Amino acid sequence: IISWCNIDIEGWSPFQPPLEIKVYCCLIFVKVSLTQEAKALLMNEIQRDWSDHALWWEQKQRWLLRTAWTLEKYGIHADAKLLFMPQHKPINLCLPSGITLRLRACFSSPVFKTVMGICTMLS
Repeated sequence: IISWCNIDIEGWSPFQPPLEIKVYCCLIFVKVSLTQEAKALLMNEIQRDWSDHALWWEQKQRWLLRTAWTLEKYGIHADAKLLFMPQHKPINLCLPSGITLRLRACFSSPVFKTVMGICTMLS
């Protein structure tokens, strides 16, 4: 089945609208194989490190981290809403002493592993 998916890219400046990239679902790898036009646009418009970004499947609330899998193998169809967003984001942690800390947490890891990492950082 030939279908197309839209991927919204999070992290643009507030003045730019989100970029939608159409990808061929049967052939695209999760590492986001972009067309030459899309690569040129990204390289010319935004010079930044995209290594922390990954695909987030909004309907299923899960990260697509297996780079060897195609979107078809994940069961993603044309109506799926995919976001290309950072895996690490800032959080505000309120301690019992009333102090609020701003930390970066990994949203693509299981919750327990992320909490363990924060506890290790604080100890």
